[in-house]
Amino acid sequence: MIRSLNFLQNKYDWKDIKVSVIVSTGRTGTKYFAQLFSSHKNYIAKHEPAPICNLQGFSYLKGEMDEDEVVKFLLKGRKKIYNEIRKAKRNSYLESNGGLIFLIPFLDKVFPNLRVAHIIRDPRDIVRSGCSRTEEFEGEISPKYENENSWLIKSYELPNDKFKDHWGRM
Repeated sequence: MIRSLNFLQNKYDWKDIKVSVIVSTGRTGTKYFAQLFSSHKNYIAKHEPAPICNLQGFSYLKGEMDEDEVVKFLLKGRKKIYNEIRKAKRNSYLESNGGLIFLIPFLDKVFPNLRVAHIIRDPRDIVRSGCSRTEEFEGEISPKYENENSWLIKSYELPNDKFKDHWGRM
């Protein structure tokens, strides 16, 4: 596994690319920053590019992925963007992506020239904003994510959470 990881790190060598990552608690306007930076001549900027990475962060937290697997996933998952940056002859990349929050400890292993900004919004505003979002599901309008929330991590899924038996009473 180490050999293939070293191969990927050499093939997709980000050391001369300035990488900025914006993570947030959600509903904080990070899409705006990606749009703003994409207009700059030196930047390639993306908002939540595929893969978004939240499931891999959850897999790491649950002990289903180790550090090398996370780094390999990130290198492979961003190879298309790496090639786009090289082809466009840019030297800076910005990604706004809340899905990277649990992968922050590994980002510098992929992006040696890394800066991270974490935007925090008042939780009451996040809830209000989230609750105002709707979607059509089976012909009915309902709150977004009411019918599909499998991508959200549940407290009982975290084996090392010392509060996992108490969340229901909080």
